[in-house]
Amino acid sequence: MEYQTLPRFGIKADSRDTSGHDLAEVNDKLGVVLDQVKTFGEHTKDELTRFNTRIGDIEQKLDRTDESEPAARTGAKLADLIDFDRFKAASKGVSTGPVAIAAPIRALHKAALTSLDVNNPSLGGWPVAPMRSPEPVLPPMPRLTILDLLPRLKVETSSFEFVQMSISGGADYQTSQGAPKADSDIGAALQTAKIATIAHWTKASKQVLSDVPMLSQWIGRLLLRGVLEKAQTELIGGNGLGGNILGLLPQATAYSPAATHPADMIGESLADLQSTGWTPNGIVLHPKDWFAIASERASGGDEQYVIGGPRNPSPPALWNTPVILCSGMPRYTALTGDFTQALLLDREEADVQANFVNDDFTKNLVTLLAEARLGLAVFDTSALHSFSIGGSST
Repeated sequence: MEYQTLPRFGIKADSRDTSGHDLAEVNDKLGVVLDQVKTFGEHTKDELTRFNTRIGDIEQKLDRTDESEPAARTGAKLADLIDFDRFKAASKGVSTGPVAIAAPIRALHKAALTSLDVNNPSLGGWPVAPMRSPEPVLPPMPRLTILDLLPRLKVETSSFEFVQMSISGGADYQTSQGAPKADSDIGAALQTAKIATIAHWTKASKQVLSDVPMLSQWIGRLLLRGVLEKAQTELIGGNGLGGNILGLLPQATAYSPAATHPADMIGESLADLQSTGWTPNGIVLHPKDWFAIASERASGGDEQYVIGGPRNPSPPALWNTPVILCSGMPRYTALTGDFTQALLLDREEADVQANFVNDDFTKNLVTLLAEARLGLAVFDTSALHSFSIGGSST
């Protein structure tokens, strides 16, 4: 675009227009404006030259596009993509609206690199390694409620003999001098409590136990948990057959309360035990049965909670007697009693051992074993009550 310099107006210094303006002054101002227009034109010419150079660079890059790209990208000239007539008009300050692109925008760039989608691996992408927990999470240990409730005796043999006592009759007045006095029959039966072995094991290679430092501890804790859970279940309901433990429920006295509400039935049993001279110190319930009692609500009024509530739950206790929660306890069954009349026989405390078995040494295989040896002695079965508190155990 060429611009020509306009000659200055030849006006005499003393010439004036009819309005009284100094025409020489006007001529000078017009000269300044023409200089600015010339400068703007030269600047615009330089900008268009640089723009044409950039267009040439882009066209050369498009000519070198990989032949594997879509046809819209290969051999595409920028002149083919842009409406240059409208573009030139826009560069002269003429409003033409948006400049149209004749080809998809994908013709101007390659696909961006993204992470590999494991659900659609065919799409490609960079395989990002997932984060993994550095160590295995140790499993929780069960609450040893029954094992902690019972008095414990360390034994040194595979069986334990004890005398199980019973009494009938009772003291009474002598009706007169020389008259016979009341008598009582005391029964004594020699009983034998068997020491049972509860155990399980697994194998692992020596290499993996060495390469994963926490793995042996994790396996050992898992095995130990299984032994303790089984021990609690058997101490409650073991049938005593073969070498099994004879549990608390089979030896407890079957009780039939007159009350119908679970909390009242338990209270009635405690009162009966106290009336016969025992000091009940525990109530054993399944956790879900305790929740049913603790979450009971009144049937009228604002139906408020009978004991405690979600924000202020009642401690596990009924009638000033602690409630022992144990998942090994059968549902809808309660066990109450003076548990000082029972004894946990501890031959070998539960522990975990690791050793080689047979030709495992040559195979680099390690056997991990968790084991406990224990038994149960009940000195007086009348000190324990077992009874149903409603519902169905099926």
